[in-house]
Amino acid sequence: MTKVAVIELLGKILSNIDELRGSLDSNSAERKALDDLRDKISKRRETLTIIFFQENTSVYKKITPEISKINGTLQGSIHEIEKTAETLKTLAQLMTAVDELIKITAEALV
Repeated sequence: MTKVAVIELLGKILSNIDELRGSLDSNSAERKALDDLRDKISKRRETLTIIFFQENTSVYKKITPEISKINGTLQGSIHEIEKTAETLKTLAQLMTAVDELIKITAEALV
């Protein structure tokens, strides 16, 4: 998965989150958690657009399939409001994987 593909994937996930958020009461705990995760994912996506990194490293090649796999799991729950708890858990996993990608990128630049 290329850097551009990761960024595009995160953009699609943000759109999915926006759709789900619109189905929830704005004062609900689930909505607030989604709002928080959406903000974090959006910031990480922005970071990925700015930083330079090599796509051919072994760590990059390990993490990006993980992001793709997490997205597959996410797509199984994000469109169903009754699976919001599962979606939140999967989004947290996505954040961990994206954070790892950013971390290894930063380490490679040092």
